[in-house]
Amino acid sequence: MHDSLEGVQREWAARVVAEYRSAALSAEYLHWLIRLGLSPDTLEDCHRTVAEELRHAELAREVYLAAGGSAAPNALEESSLRFGARDDLPLLLQAASVCARMFCCGETVALPLFQAMRANAQHPLVQTTLDEIIRDEAKHRAFGWSTLEELLERDPAGLRATLRPRIQGYTQELLRGYRKLSPTSALEKSWGLLQAEQYAEITQQCVETQILPRFERLFGPLEAPQGEL
Repeated sequence: MHDSLEGVQREWAARVVAEYRSAALSAEYLHWLIRLGLSPDTLEDCHRTVAEELRHAELAREVYLAAGGSAAPNALEESSLRFGARDDLPLLLQAASVCARMFCCGETVALPLFQAMRANAQHPLVQTTLDEIIRDEAKHRAFGWSTLEELLERDPAGLRATLRPRIQGYTQELLRGYRKLSPTSALEKSWGLLQAEQYAEITQQCVETQILPRFERLFGPLEAPQGEL
């Protein structure tokens, strides 16, 4: 049976790595926000996010093992576990860029994707795992948008002028991420996997109906993509 669950193992092993990476990056981001002197509520929200991402990694690992995965530690590339602040750019600008890309874009689209995974899931462990993740992802999405607003208040004109031309590029990164997914079997769907078309459709809809409108409320009309930050 485990042979037929190889796709499930790969997906949930990748989820373990992704959640540990999110925890590590959120921890570094918390350090940035402390350095910038953001509000205590924002710091506490970021601190909670780190703990919840670690919890998600452990939950994903339980699903991976239940699908017959190896008990060996998942491979984590150290270089992927940090942003690395750039000395040639103000930290405020870097923090706003990361917030827009990772938290506003990434966490906003994560919520409907996890909800779709939950709709597919039939395995009880997968269902309870996704239920907890979905509850947390709603908080992470809210953290992203509120933090971006707080950062923009520090330098309203400068940050908006710098980030506005790049916002469309940030959203396009989301759309490019699901173009090489493999077909999904009925068994894999019961473990929470999605068809590539589902990923693409949900992501496109989220970008158009949730992410871009919220960015436009903060930045005004958006420009064609320019460079990266």
